[in-house]
Amino acid sequence: MATRTDVRETVVGVLYALDIGNDHMLEHTDELFENRRIRNKQKIFAEKLLELAVSHMDKADNQINERLNKRTVDDIGAVPKAILRVAVAEMTTDTDDALVISEAIKISSKLCDESSLKLINGVLQNISKELP
Repeated sequence: MATRTDVRETVVGVLYALDIGNDHMLEHTDELFENRRIRNKQKIFAEKLLELAVSHMDKADNQINERLNKRTVDDIGAVPKAILRVAVAEMTTDTDDALVISEAIKISSKLCDESSLKLINGVLQNISKELP
């Protein structure tokens, strides 16, 4: 059975695919979740997190842009962008910000280089400080 970290990583993968032009990715999430053994409660969590991340993408991008010095979200790589979008969306839920940031860093350490990891951590820490 998949963990919540596995779920978050899978949702990052879906957002990445959408960002690089795979517009049909959302049509195949059931297959993807099944292949990743994301079932039952974890599947419900995955579906909600994916829906939230997609529906809040513009808002998340605005929050990210506000924290990037002389850059925009379009200037960073597709993987770090997807990680940030998922984490920023999840920060709008009841999940503790520290846990969201920790999970984002864990995923970043697997999928990104050191500079992207630092960028992700810095942006998320900054957003967390300003949330109610």
